[in-house]
Amino acid sequence: VVRLIASTSVLPADRPFRRSLVHASLASIRPRVPSAYRFIRFDPKYPEGQTADRPRSPTVTVTAATAITQTVAPKFPACERGFMETTDAFIGLTCVDCGEAFDAATATHRCPDCGGILDPEYDYDRIELTPETLDARPDGSMWRYAELLPFPAEAAVSLGEGATPLVECPSLADAMGVGRVLLKDEGANPTGTFKDRGQAAAMTAAREHGASEVALNSAGNAGQAAAAYAARADLDAHVFLPSRAGFTQKAMTEVHGAELTVTDPVDGNSQIGDAGAAYAEAIDEHPEWYSTKTFVTPYRHEGKKTMALEVLAQLDWEVPDGVVYPTGGGVGLVGMHKAAREAKQLGWTE
Repeated sequence: VVRLIASTSVLPADRPFRRSLVHASLASIRPRVPSAYRFIRFDPKYPEGQTADRPRSPTVTVTAATAITQTVAPKFPACERGFMETTDAFIGLTCVDCGEAFDAATATHRCPDCGGILDPEYDYDRIELTPETLDARPDGSMWRYAELLPFPAEAAVSLGEGATPLVECPSLADAMGVGRVLLKDEGANPTGTFKDRGQAAAMTAAREHGASEVALNSAGNAGQAAAAYAARADLDAHVFLPSRAGFTQKAMTEVHGAELTVTDPVDGNSQIGDAGAAYAEAIDEHPEWYSTKTFVTPYRHEGKKTMALEVLAQLDWEVPDGVVYPTGGGVGLVGMHKAAREAKQLGWTE
């Protein structure tokens, strides 16, 4: 039997908008949105979120991309006191480029030595966890796998992300000429995409470090998720999106209370790189902002590795023959690969 697992959102285009409205209420998100941006006031004829009684939000025009790294983080309160609430097995961060190890309480983003990507490290001998133990737990969120995450469930910034269904698709299997196809429906996450997993972990780190404001650039979905999870953590958020980002993503970023900057195109349609350049310029001016950007924070791929752990659990710990995963920045792909290695090292899979 051939199994192909695809992580995707099998949703109507407006479902993430509706789901986010529900979670905006349930999460007690702060009502910091201007009155012209209330739910029923959005009008598709104003593609940048402009309404009849409020002009479009100011845009940032940039003419050249700048380096987007945060190698030396400002001294957030947790860095001063040297304490974070972490899981027993989490021992710190290691640079994937130079191999140096760092205390997670003091190294917050990129490697202080070389600017490389930091990766959470664990002492797997401290993890006394088996598939049988996991199977006996309630399947309520990604924090079911907290022993393999940096932070315990009780410290998590969470909206109930994870625990998404694995959907049988027999017609698709027939069309592809394979024995079995299943879709991991990440559209069931609180803001409608798998980005919620990464932002849950990154916002938990931000709160543990004592940050008060977070920032990132995004093509759309991660910005919307960051806004929701920042509000959940009671943090101010600054989100930079390209003008070509979807209407729903722009709308929900502001509904959740974030400060939204939509970048004008430099040459043609505004791309994520334009938003990235505007973000880099802004974070240089505001070093106190805590970045939750792709591969700047060490924690987004940790949250996303729970997709692979869930797939394994949903298949009774039988490894699928193949995983088809559409990717952009690659955070989810890196996280799922790490989870596969960890499951093998722990003896959960062959």
